[in-house]
Amino acid sequence: MNKQNSKSITHIESFGIEEIPAYARTATPFDLFRLSFGGANTFSTCVLGSFPIMLGLSFQAGLLAILCGVVFGACILAPMGIFGARTGTNNAVASAAHFGVHGRIVGSFLSLLTAIAFFSLSVWSSGDALMGATQRLFDHSSQSNWLYALVY
Repeated sequence: MNKQNSKSITHIESFGIEEIPAYARTATPFDLFRLSFGGANTFSTCVLGSFPIMLGLSFQAGLLAILCGVVFGACILAPMGIFGARTGTNNAVASAAHFGVHGRIVGSFLSLLTAIAFFSLSVWSSGDALMGATQRLFDHSSQSNWLYALVY
């Protein structure tokens, strides 16, 4: 078994912008599950998941709101998942084939926008939750800028 066919979870992708050959595509559905499951189960996800209830929605209405948001987001982002499977490369490189040489900006921008949105939501929601917990834990009623900076 050569190094590129290695099934080690610590294997680092060594291909650049060229197409990944079929023999080197070793991912399984379980690999995708681990990636999705691990990324979806974070503290910030738990906090964000509790927002519908905290905003006064019933459990059923909150579940419906979350499902609608997931379906709407999937309709926008799911087509980007087709690029990698068809071209054997990442979204930024694959979008160049559809939109020209400068088309890489389209795929890169969508990936960057998604990352910034999730990062912002995670920091905001988790930071506020941690700030509230810190104030309760240390019986602080004042809102210090230093404490906010430390928590965030």
